[in-house]
Amino acid sequence: MLIDVWKGGYWFMLTLFEYMVAQTIVECITNATGAERTGRRYAATLIAMAAVLYLLSMDRVLSHDGTVNQVLQLSKLRYFVYFAAGRLLRIHMQQLLQWRGRQIAVTLIIVVFLVPAIGTWGGVGIGRGSGPWFYIRLASFEMTAVLSFFFLFYRHRTWFAADKPLPRALSLIGQRTLEIYLIHYFLLPNDLQFLGRFFSQHNAMVIEILIIGTITIAIAALCMLVGEMIRSSSFLHHWMLGGK
Repeated sequence: MLIDVWKGGYWFMLTLFEYMVAQTIVECITNATGAERTGRRYAATLIAMAAVLYLLSMDRVLSHDGTVNQVLQLSKLRYFVYFAAGRLLRIHMQQLLQWRGRQIAVTLIIVVFLVPAIGTWGGVGIGRGSGPWFYIRLASFEMTAVLSFFFLFYRHRTWFAADKPLPRALSLIGQRTLEIYLIHYFLLPNDLQFLGRFFSQHNAMVIEILIIGTITIAIAALCMLVGEMIRSSSFLHHWMLGGK
């Protein structure tokens, strides 16, 4: 399991720990230099860390030592860029909301996301590759996708905060995503691959979405039920789910 690049499905836990270490290094550097968290030096340090980790995750670097990559899953370090983006959004949210060019920037971001997304739907999207241009296109597409969904949720933030059953349920799932991730592997059926094979041969997107959505909701609900059982014991809550 240690050598397995997916860590038996729990690769995200190790990757998240590595991001926390990287973020701690950023905080130590900025604290030592006296940089303000709302200042440019903090943002530059965070962006530089994201760039370094992205370079470490590239195929040409990973090919030098496959074992180290498998144990530390260096290929996942490139996703720190989204961790950094979320951090900067949180810090500079008020300034962004007051920025006069915000609407133009949002429009450009959505367009940059939609063009390759529509192209991918038609089979002529980003494609595959390993060169610098491929990684630039991939990072641009993924970053604009994350930001576009952020804009969508922020635009409808009052609906998600409403005291109604559906918003409350979705908000609760959002708050328990890590818990669902930790538990869901124990509840997933072992033979779901047959669904993938079936729909790869019989294209029925609406039916596929309905079936997968139903399975997803059922698994998430069961995970939250198990989580509530674990919470009944403060000891288990602390050591299994990190509860304080």
